[in-house]
Amino acid sequence: MYEHAGAAHRSSDGAEWHVVPGSPLLVDVVPRASGFLGIGRGTIETSTDGRTWSHVSNDIHADSLATGGNTFVATRSTAGVGPADRAVEALWSIDGTTWEHVAIATSMLPVATVFGMRYFWMLGRGRELASSPDGRIWSFSTIPGSDDTHAIAVFRSGIVVVGDGGSIITSPDGVAWTPRESGTSQRLTSVACGVDACMAVGAHGAIVTSAAP
Repeated sequence: MYEHAGAAHRSSDGAEWHVVPGSPLLVDVVPRASGFLGIGRGTIETSTDGRTWSHVSNDIHADSLATGGNTFVATRSTAGVGPADRAVEALWSIDGTTWEHVAIATSMLPVATVFGMRYFWMLGRGRELASSPDGRIWSFSTIPGSDDTHAIAVFRSGIVVVGDGGSIITSPDGVAWTPRESGTSQRLTSVACGVDACMAVGAHGAIVTSAAP
């Protein structure tokens, strides 16, 4: 989940980035068959090239977006005074235009949603984890440990979660977990994995990398 929406940035090599002039303010972007789908604070936008964006709707408010199995799933929470007042829901779509609201029976505060290993994974800040094969029916578990969690990614043989205190923990299935040594005590706020490696970044310029298990 992102605290603020921001303009789109584009890169052809991952090293040099450029702001896309006139781009909408987005909180998350995923690929689609004909380009990209992005969500903002109450807006959905599409683009074929990442440069020019077309407005789709003003009716969707979400914090995180994932795609897999020909399905788009966005997640959000409406935070109240306490967990008992918090409503969590998934927004489900097969085309990125028409969305179905799916209530999720949890008080977790979702921070990120990804797809991998045939499941959607929704991570909560307090080490809660929800998984779903279709974005409609969700199962819940708790990740061992005490540090708050901030980001999740999928690699070739499992999932990785990062959080406060430089915490990194991996799992092949979302059930059995193994803590990993990060080499930093800084809060890690984002993680991404490619074919052969994972990278996490965080507070005070912290950057850690690892060969994907």
